[in-house]
Amino acid sequence: MQSGLPVLASVNAGNDLVGLIEQERVGRAVTDASAESLARAALELVDAVSADDGFAERCRGLSARLFSAETAVRQIVAALA
Repeated sequence: MQSGLPVLASVNAGNDLVGLIEQERVGRAVTDASAESLARAALELVDAVSADDGFAERCRGLSARLFSAETAVRQIVAALA
């Protein structure tokens, strides 16, 4: 995501990443561990990226908000306070 690439994920059912990926519209996630589901999600993602010029910007933005060094430092400082 930091490079603007979308997420294609296979995660355990109930994982909060599914909601995050869908809500932020940064990719596709499947939870059934099926190769067919992952392949279908990959094809959907290719179509979605082709039709939506905002994917790269959303991916970089989410990465910066949640996974940057600055965010980690803020979380650590808040936990120590």
